Amino acid sequence: MHGFLYGYNDQNNEYGIIRGRRIFCSNRNNKTGCGRTINIFKASIIKSFTYTADTIWNFLNNIFKGLNISKAFKILNIDCSAGTPYRLFSRFKLKQSEIRNKLIMLTKPPDTPNYNNPVMQTIEHLKITFYNTNCPISSFQYVMQTSIF
Repeated sequence: MHGFLYGYNDQNNEYGIIRGRRIFCSNRNNKTGCGRTINIFKASIIKSFTYTADTIWNFLNNIFKGLNISKAFKILNIDCSAGTPYRLFSRFKLKQSEIRNKLIMLTKPPDTPNYNNPVMQTIEHLKITFYNTNCPISSFQYVMQTSIF
């Protein structure tokens, strides 16, 4: 272990939560390592995002329940600019084909003729695949060993 990765808490903008660890791949004393430091994030953290997986899941779940994008984020009581929820939703829309391709390796897609919107189908596919967890995004990142974004 080489140290910790610290970051902000999205609930109160307080710095100091541990987001992950840094691991040194030692190449000293005739070891075969690469000599680089590798970052390993917790499953509940999304790389390069201030918001945690729980926050993003609650946001997407609110959209799934029928709220508009702005209201779905406002309910979470997190300070942000007016455009943040729209940028976050746009990132999710752009990545949903990759997310669904990975989810298909675990479970078949849900049979949902009620949803014409592919985003809703992706959210439901996450719910069905990781039905026994509080945060399907964290579970997705843990099982797939990759960031959702």
